[in-house]
Amino acid sequence: MDATKELQVLAHVQAVSLHFLAWRGELSSLVTLICFSMKPEAPPPSEIERFLRRESTMEILAQRYEVALWRDTRKQYHLVSLTVPNDIAKVRRRLNEKPASCSQCSWCWQDAGKLADIELIPERSLDGNIVPSRYLHPQCQRPWLQMRAMLAREGESKGTSKNLDVPADR
Repeated sequence: MDATKELQVLAHVQAVSLHFLAWRGELSSLVTLICFSMKPEAPPPSEIERFLRRESTMEILAQRYEVALWRDTRKQYHLVSLTVPNDIAKVRRRLNEKPASCSQCSWCWQDAGKLADIELIPERSLDGNIVPSRYLHPQCQRPWLQMRAMLAREGESKGTSKNLDVPADR
């Protein structure tokens, strides 16, 4: 696959991640979604699959396209949009919402099930203490911390000192 096609595939992976926000499944299913998104310009599915399996592709997606793509311990692939909302009200709402179980990631809400202690890491407060009932995939930690920093800056600009270590319950 040439460089132009690679850029097109990366853009369509980003579009699919924005459409689903958090997707989990077989890589062949993801390739089908990307081919459908690309319509007639799509390269052969085997080339897309080979391209997506590369570690360098996953790093480029995370660094330049705000998309996390990884394979978990169950050998399923995850595609998660890492785009942080720019509205402070949405950020506050996202930080205040808690997943239904402690085996879910607080960012993408995907359930890790019985493998939560392997796949998820606990959120740490500014003091380094573990925040109760808050777990994240390592890939989802960066946007979560960006939202916490946005809320902290908002509190500083208004002159209020809010405890951001544990978001308030609804």
